[in-house]
Amino acid sequence: MSLVNIYFDNLKGSKNTFNVGQTIFPWEQRHKDSDYGKQKQAVLALNSDYIRCRWWENVSTRDDGRDAAHDKVIHAWLDTKPGIKRLGSKKSETFEYDQSRYNLDIIGEMIHEQFFAGKEKVYEEFKPRPYQQKFLSKIAWCTSKEFLLFAKCRSGKSAMVLKHIVDTDYKVSLVCSRQKSPEGS
Repeated sequence: MSLVNIYFDNLKGSKNTFNVGQTIFPWEQRHKDSDYGKQKQAVLALNSDYIRCRWWENVSTRDDGRDAAHDKVIHAWLDTKPGIKRLGSKKSETFEYDQSRYNLDIIGEMIHEQFFAGKEKVYEEFKPRPYQQKFLSKIAWCTSKEFLLFAKCRSGKSAMVLKHIVDTDYKVSLVCSRQKSPEGS
Protein backbone atom coordinates (compact mmCIF):
# COMPACT_ATOMS: atom_id res chain seq x y z
CA MET A 1 0.00 0.00 0.00
CA SER A 2 1.41 3.39 -0.96
CA LEU A 3 1.56 6.25 1.50
CA VAL A 4 0.56 9.80 0.68
CA ASN A 5 0.77 13.27 2.19
CA ILE A 6 -2.45 14.91 3.35
CA TYR A 7 -2.78 18.68 3.37
CA PHE A 8 -5.25 20.78 5.32
CA ASP A 9 -5.16 24.43 4.30
CA ASN A 10 -7.27 27.49 3.66
CA LEU A 11 -7.07 30.63 1.56
CA LYS A 12 -5.77 33.90 2.94
CA GLY A 13 -8.79 36.12 3.55
CA SER A 14 -11.23 33.23 3.81
CA LYS A 15 -12.91 33.13 7.20
CA ASN A 16 -14.80 29.84 7.19
CA THR A 17 -13.52 27.54 4.46
CA PHE A 18 -10.75 24.96 4.21
CA ASN A 19 -9.32 22.41 1.79
CA VAL A 20 -8.34 18.81 2.48
CA GLY A 21 -6.57 16.73 -0.12
CA GLN A 22 -3.81 14.28 -0.85
CA THR A 23 -0.56 14.54 -2.77
CA ILE A 24 2.60 12.56 -3.33
CA PHE A 25 4.55 15.80 -3.54
CA PRO A 26 6.03 17.97 -0.78
CA TRP A 27 3.88 20.84 0.57
CA GLU A 28 5.36 23.43 -1.78
CA GLN A 29 4.67 21.31 -4.88
CA ARG A 30 1.26 19.88 -3.96
CA HIS A 31 -0.71 21.98 -6.47
CA LYS A 32 1.83 21.96 -9.32
CA ASP A 33 0.09 19.13 -11.21
CA SER A 34 -2.18 20.07 -14.13
CA ASP A 35 -5.15 18.67 -12.18
CA TYR A 36 -5.10 21.84 -10.11
CA GLY A 37 -5.42 24.33 -13.00
CA LYS A 38 -8.87 25.56 -11.97
CA GLN A 39 -7.85 25.77 -8.32
CA LYS A 40 -4.79 27.86 -9.20
CA GLN A 41 -6.95 30.16 -11.36
CA ALA A 42 -9.35 30.72 -8.47
CA VAL A 43 -6.50 31.60 -6.11
CA LEU A 44 -5.09 34.07 -8.64
CA ALA A 45 -8.51 35.60 -9.34
CA LEU A 46 -9.05 36.14 -5.61
CA ASN A 47 -5.53 37.59 -5.27
CA SER A 48 -5.01 35.13 -2.43
CA ASP A 49 -2.62 32.43 -1.30
CA TYR A 50 -2.77 29.12 0.56
CA ILE A 51 -2.19 29.06 4.29
CA ARG A 52 -0.95 25.75 5.69
CA CYS A 53 -2.97 24.58 8.67
CA ARG A 54 -1.91 20.94 9.06
CA TRP A 55 0.23 18.49 7.09
CA TRP A 56 0.54 14.75 7.51
CA GLU A 57 3.38 12.94 5.70
CA ASN A 58 3.55 9.32 4.57
CA VAL A 59 0.14 8.30 5.87
CA SER A 60 -2.76 6.13 4.77
CA THR A 61 -6.44 6.39 5.61
CA ARG A 62 -7.32 3.13 3.88
CA ASP A 63 -7.80 -0.07 5.85
CA ASP A 64 -9.68 -1.81 3.05
CA GLY A 65 -6.60 -2.73 1.01
CA ARG A 66 -7.28 -0.13 -1.68
CA ASP A 67 -4.39 2.04 -2.74
CA ALA A 68 -6.07 5.25 -3.83
CA ALA A 69 -8.35 8.09 -2.77
CA HIS A 70 -6.99 8.45 0.75
CA ASP A 71 -8.45 11.96 0.94
CA LYS A 72 -11.90 10.74 -0.12
CA VAL A 73 -12.14 8.81 3.16
CA ILE A 74 -11.62 12.08 5.05
CA HIS A 75 -14.09 13.90 2.77
CA ALA A 76 -16.79 11.29 3.40
CA TRP A 77 -16.18 11.55 7.15
CA LEU A 78 -16.36 15.37 7.05
CA ASP A 79 -19.65 15.17 5.12
CA THR A 80 -21.21 13.50 8.18
CA LYS A 81 -20.21 16.27 10.59
CA PRO A 82 -22.90 18.80 11.52
CA GLY A 83 -21.89 22.36 10.69
CA ILE A 84 -19.44 21.29 7.95
CA LYS A 85 -20.54 21.14 4.32
CA ARG A 86 -18.77 20.60 1.03
CA LEU A 87 -18.66 23.54 -1.39
CA GLY A 88 -19.19 22.90 -5.08
CA SER A 89 -19.37 19.44 -6.60
CA LYS A 90 -19.22 16.12 -4.79
CA LYS A 91 -15.57 15.84 -5.87
CA SER A 92 -14.61 19.18 -4.31
CA GLU A 93 -11.91 19.30 -1.65
CA THR A 94 -13.23 22.59 -0.26
CA PHE A 95 -15.48 22.73 2.77
CA GLU A 96 -17.32 25.44 4.66
CA TYR A 97 -17.77 25.33 8.43
CA ASP A 98 -20.00 26.99 11.02
CA GLN A 99 -17.78 29.46 12.90
CA SER A 100 -19.95 29.27 16.01
CA ARG A 101 -19.08 25.54 16.30
CA TYR A 102 -15.60 25.15 14.83
CA ASN A 103 -12.36 26.84 13.94
CA LEU A 104 -9.50 25.55 11.80
CA ASP A 105 -7.55 24.28 14.82
CA ILE A 106 -10.52 22.24 16.05
CA ILE A 107 -11.20 20.73 12.62
CA GLY A 108 -7.50 19.93 12.12
CA GLU A 109 -7.39 18.19 15.49
CA MET A 110 -10.61 16.28 14.72
CA ILE A 111 -9.07 14.96 11.49
CA HIS A 112 -5.85 14.11 13.29
CA GLU A 113 -7.62 12.21 16.06
CA GLN A 114 -9.86 10.31 13.65
CA PHE A 115 -7.23 9.27 11.10
CA PHE A 116 -3.71 9.91 12.31
CA ALA A 117 -3.66 9.63 16.13
CA GLY A 118 -0.59 7.75 17.24
CA LYS A 119 1.34 8.94 14.22
CA GLU A 120 3.95 11.62 14.75
CA LYS A 121 2.93 15.20 14.08
CA VAL A 122 5.13 17.17 11.71
CA TYR A 123 6.10 20.48 13.27
CA GLU A 124 7.51 23.36 11.35
CA GLU A 125 10.38 25.25 12.94
CA PHE A 126 9.59 28.92 13.54
CA LYS A 127 11.86 31.07 11.39
CA PRO A 128 11.41 34.71 12.40
CA ARG A 129 11.04 37.33 9.72
CA PRO A 130 13.74 40.05 9.62
CA TYR A 131 11.78 42.55 11.75
CA GLN A 132 10.92 39.78 14.24
CA GLN A 133 14.57 38.74 14.42
CA LYS A 134 15.50 42.38 15.08
CA PHE A 135 13.09 42.44 18.02
CA LEU A 136 14.40 39.13 19.36
CA SER A 137 17.99 40.39 19.12
CA LYS A 138 17.15 43.61 20.97
CA ILE A 139 15.29 41.86 23.75
CA ALA A 140 18.07 39.29 24.21
CA TRP A 141 20.33 42.11 25.46
CA CYS A 142 17.69 43.44 27.83
CA THR A 143 18.78 43.05 31.47
CA SER A 144 15.26 43.42 32.80
CA LYS A 145 13.06 40.38 32.79
CA GLU A 146 10.07 42.58 31.92
CA PHE A 147 9.31 44.12 28.57
CA LEU A 148 6.41 45.65 26.72
CA LEU A 149 5.81 44.86 23.06
CA PHE A 150 3.84 47.28 20.92
CA ALA A 151 3.50 46.02 17.36
CA LYS A 152 1.05 46.23 14.50
CA CYS A 153 -1.76 43.75 14.10
CA ARG A 154 -0.73 40.49 12.35
CA SER A 155 2.99 41.10 12.98
CA GLY A 156 3.49 37.85 14.88
CA LYS A 157 3.62 39.22 18.44
CA SER A 158 2.62 35.92 20.03
CA ALA A 159 5.19 34.00 18.00
CA MET A 160 7.96 36.48 18.93
CA VAL A 161 7.13 36.31 22.63
CA LEU A 162 6.96 32.50 22.63
CA LYS A 163 10.25 32.29 20.70
CA HIS A 164 11.87 34.55 23.31
CA ILE A 165 10.53 32.41 26.15
CA VAL A 166 11.85 29.22 24.51
CA ASP A 167 15.25 30.77 23.66
CA THR A 168 15.80 32.07 27.20
CA ASP A 169 14.59 28.84 28.80
CA TYR A 170 12.33 30.62 31.30
CA LYS A 171 10.49 28.24 33.60
CA VAL A 172 7.62 30.60 34.44
CA SER A 173 6.29 33.31 32.14
CA LEU A 174 3.32 35.63 32.20
CA VAL A 175 2.01 36.98 28.92
CA CYS A 176 -0.75 39.58 29.10
CA SER A 177 -2.95 40.33 26.14
CA ARG A 178 -5.94 42.52 25.55
CA GLN A 179 -7.68 39.64 23.79
CA LYS A 180 -9.14 36.61 25.58
CA SER A 181 -7.80 34.03 23.10
CA PRO A 182 -5.18 33.76 20.37
CA GLU A 183 -7.97 33.62 17.80
CA GLY A 184 -9.22 37.02 18.94
CA SER A 185 -5.85 38.68 18.63
